[in-house]
Amino acid sequence: MDCSGFINWAYSRAGVNGVPRTTHGMMASLSRVSSPQPGDIVIANGQSHGGIYIGNGQVISATVSNGVSIHSLHAGWHNPTAYLRVG
Repeated sequence: MDCSGFINWAYSRAGVNGVPRTTHGMMASLSRVSSPQPGDIVIANGQSHGGIYIGNGQVISATVSNGVSIHSLHAGWHNPTAYLRVG
């Protein structure tokens, strides 16, 4: 599962449907916020990666090569581009 697939799966499990399938679609249609709250989508590295902010400076995301992991919002490889709120 890739990052946007994971985001869609998680929101669907929470009963929220209609989240765009790609990070580009998320950037184009979801509201930007200046500071993330738990549950907000974090788009990083331009628009090439996304995850879900879980609080305390941590993000949960997925990559095809490493599966699902929790990492720092500002991990060396993870440069936040935008924080998005669904709804």
